Amino acid sequence: MKVFEREVSRPEVSRIIKGATAAAGLALFMTGCGAGGTSHATAESPTPTIAPRSVLDACTPFTVIAQNRWDPLGTAVRDQPDVSLPNKGGFAGNLPISVDGYYDTGVPLDAHNPAPFNSGIWFHLTPGADTNKGQEGFVSYRGVRDETTEPDPDPRDNPPGDGGKPVPLRPECRIVALPTSAQ
Repeated sequence: MKVFEREVSRPEVSRIIKGATAAAGLALFMTGCGAGGTSHATAESPTPTIAPRSVLDACTPFTVIAQNRWDPLGTAVRDQPDVSLPNKGGFAGNLPISVDGYYDTGVPLDAHNPAPFNSGIWFHLTPGADTNKGQEGFVSYRGVRDETTEPDPDPRDNPPGDGGKPVPLRPECRIVALPTSAQ
């Protein structure tokens, strides 16, 4: 199941919000969740952490590569797009990672990295993709590249920005909103 929304117009957003609000209310009523209720979610029916994509599902999953330029090589996986959360896994340098969208927190991760590697952009791992070996969550922009890279034992001898080819950001893959619990 895909778990994102594509970018939509204001009238569409209003319609989607009204429908989502009604669906959420019905779901809370049916499961008994809410004030004083108990969740009946099971491992077979986990609650998604991100709002469902629209019916059009415009973003085709694509591959990014775990960075292999500087220590620590590779990239970490986190449950949500937040660098303060603990790592829950990761990928070694130069391994392919299937992603199905990206979310921009608007909070730069590292002032010492050149753009775009200092951005607050996080890529969402494609659920169930073989390359992801069962991992789910997000990887940061600074941890991935568009192609493989070679390790650099002394980054001081390189011009700024020599970190590898950045991943292009396709507009149709932008995740426009995460639920409050995922921001």
